[in-house]
Amino acid sequence: MNKKIIFELRLSSKDSLIAYEKKNYDTCYEDSRLYLHTGNKRKKIIESSFCYGFGSEMYYRVHNIYNFCSLEEYLKQLKEFLDNQTYDLPEKVDYDNPENHSYLAGCSVLADYDLYLVKINDVYTLLLVKTSEIETTGKYNIELLNEYQISDSVFDEWKTLICSEWEKRAVIDGEKIAKANNRRESTTEEWEQYFLSMRTDKQ
Repeated sequence: MNKKIIFELRLSSKDSLIAYEKKNYDTCYEDSRLYLHTGNKRKKIIESSFCYGFGSEMYYRVHNIYNFCSLEEYLKQLKEFLDNQTYDLPEKVDYDNPENHSYLAGCSVLADYDLYLVKINDVYTLLLVKTSEIETTGKYNIELLNEYQISDSVFDEWKTLICSEWEKRAVIDGEKIAKANNRRESTTEEWEQYFLSMRTDKQ
């Protein structure tokens, strides 16, 4: 695939999570795609804006990872959350539900795949989950498609890649918007405050 790679996150000797720029990256909102490569196959996780979509979600998640006692308990909590979710806008975000503690990237409405990043007994764990709604009950089936345990050193590489690319591209995009609207560019201190707000839990 002849696309510019934003970053590649190693999962194993054969598998990786790769973010690509689309050819029209500079001229469209949904400018990037995130794929899970497994051997010679790939699954599209999401296609959206990198700066304002999945890139910002991943930036937030790598700074806010929660620990669960077991995979079974985490999946049970996730299913309970999905089964009981409503589509009304809440007055405030519920930070005590498992999806807010784990969501990394995805769009199950379009692709049926979501990525979740948690710790299971203090081990970084990436989960590829397929969800499907049962029409007769409105409840959800959750199928765990892949599970990857990530070492501390590999996770540190992920965090560096995600943060450096997102912060760099956010600044470039912000400066373009300021110029187009005849506004002054943000100072370094203002950008640092923005980055802090984007990675702070319960923002």
